[in-house]
Amino acid sequence: MDIKRILTPIDFSSRSRDEIRWAITLSRNFGSELLVLHVVPAEAADAALKGTGKSWDIVRAELIAEASLLVDEVCRELSVAGLEHEEHIVTGDPVEEILKTTLREKADLIVLSSRSRTGLSHALLGSVTEEIVRRAPVPVFTLNRETTAEAA
Repeated sequence: MDIKRILTPIDFSSRSRDEIRWAITLSRNFGSELLVLHVVPAEAADAALKGTGKSWDIVRAELIAEASLLVDEVCRELSVAGLEHEEHIVTGDPVEEILKTTLREKADLIVLSSRSRTGLSHALLGSVTEEIVRRAPVPVFTLNRETTAEAA
């Protein structure tokens, strides 16, 4: 299996920091480039828009600028490690944007973690990870609570 590009979606949670550590390890092992993706959910833009009197484009640009600073912070670790990487920030539905980015950027592997939702929360909100695993055109390396705790 030739893995040249690894996509790792991040949401700035402690779990996504663990995803990055695993992605770094895999990238080193395979000699792969990392693609770091952050999706600003459309709902976040809608919520930020309410009561501001700003246009959707302005709010979207502000959210992307904020996310860009956080992505840059996360990616400093990649630069220090000497790993080739790209940063991508988009708005929209996380599942759809992860899948689109996988295809557009020709990723060979996706690294992400489950959020361990159960019961009503899982039924109502669904699982991004579950949907990605079902629909991804490439293998998906998933991390659960125990494996993220053991991040390299």
